[in-house]
Amino acid sequence: MNYEQFIKMLSSLTSTEQILITLFNYFKNNVSYNYDELQVVKYQRYKNEYLRQISNLITKKKNEKSDEFKEYLIKLLDDAFLKIEGRPLSEKNKLEWFKNYGTVIHHEAQPAKNGIIKIPARDAYDEIVHIESNNYPPIYCNGLLKDGVCAEYSKWVKQICDSLNIPCLKVRGKGTTGHAWNLIYVQEKNMWVNFDMTMVRFYIDGWSKEYGEPEKWIFATNDEMFKLQPQRIIEQILGDDDTILFTSVINANNQEELNEFLNGLYPTEKMKK
Repeated sequence: MNYEQFIKMLSSLTSTEQILITLFNYFKNNVSYNYDELQVVKYQRYKNEYLRQISNLITKKKNEKSDEFKEYLIKLLDDAFLKIEGRPLSEKNKLEWFKNYGTVIHHEAQPAKNGIIKIPARDAYDEIVHIESNNYPPIYCNGLLKDGVCAEYSKWVKQICDSLNIPCLKVRGKGTTGHAWNLIYVQEKNMWVNFDMTMVRFYIDGWSKEYGEPEKWIFATNDEMFKLQPQRIIEQILGDDDTILFTSVINANNQEELNEFLNGLYPTEKMKK
């Protein structure tokens, strides 16, 4: 099946609810999550004491390139990720980071780009040791997503909904780390739902049993979403062409602001219990 055939199959269904259930089952059975990429993201973003200690060590020993030190560094990274997410470095990242460790470069002080993790130098053109990890691009087959991370999940869901003329927004915020998902308007029920296929994948892979079964993440209202994952935060909501529509920081305590914004797009009634 290719993308056009998939869209034709979805368009033959009689309701948005049926479409989302079918899309949910597609993700559940056909799309894997790129946990290797997630580790790279966490290394880049975490303000974590374990990773900070490793950064300080690399800076201090910037001329140390022995195999013994490289092995020690990998062990530290292993231990750090065991503490951060309950598993060590993936074998793929272990090979990549070990292979690239010790590269001496000249660089002008600037933010990391293209997945390169740079330990800041004291001087703008100082020689530093850095750990470099390849980007792991999403995998598509005939236009159908097969592997990626949350940002790619939400982008593809938005593409599907746009192809079917279903109102859909992309959400940026935080879960246990930086996160992305979708808000989708279910017309026949006159309600917005949080459609988060990352949490489906995490549950199936045994990572998030505490956050509820996969089916709960298809039609979660805002109130239900914050009950499923109380630490979740919404930072931005994007529409077509990634136009930023909403920027208030929303958590479990002020979700009425989000409901008010969504009600302005498509008026909704409070769901009857």
